[in-house]
Amino acid sequence: MSGFIPEGYSEPSSSSGRYTKIEEGKKVKLRVLASPVQGFERWTVEPKPIRFRTLEDQPSRADWKDDQPKLFWAMPVWNYTSEQVEVWSVTQKSIRQELVALANNEDWGDPHEYDITVSRTGSGLETKYQVHPSPHRQIEDFALRAFEKIAPKIDALFTGDDPFA
Repeated sequence: MSGFIPEGYSEPSSSSGRYTKIEEGKKVKLRVLASPVQGFERWTVEPKPIRFRTLEDQPSRADWKDDQPKLFWAMPVWNYTSEQVEVWSVTQKSIRQELVALANNEDWGDPHEYDITVSRTGSGLETKYQVHPSPHRQIEDFALRAFEKIAPKIDALFTGDDPFA
């Protein structure tokens, strides 16, 4: 079928709306658009995430699904695969550690200045994530314009509101 479809074509992954999801066996190329907001999250049995800034702010509820709150970082990103501004909520310690290591490395520095590719292998307790930086380059104008237009309000996560509203 030469010429019928572009070389290297693959089906788009299933949409997760405006939240970045890294599926098993996949790679996602992202550009961090703003510094992360930090907090804690727990899930109810509904399932619905409840986020709070500090452990002292944790609400008392009878419908918690899990035992312990998880530390998370949430930040706006440009997702090159979905070609949109998304909110990336990172609960995985390994990803946060790799982002901190890159930010503290004098050759890489601030993750706003380069793209990162995050890959996921395995599932359940065997899940592993890797973060790979790309060479420094300016962010694409269309991505920057989209971010300026949409500008998700990450703090809305703490009130249960939509950051894109």
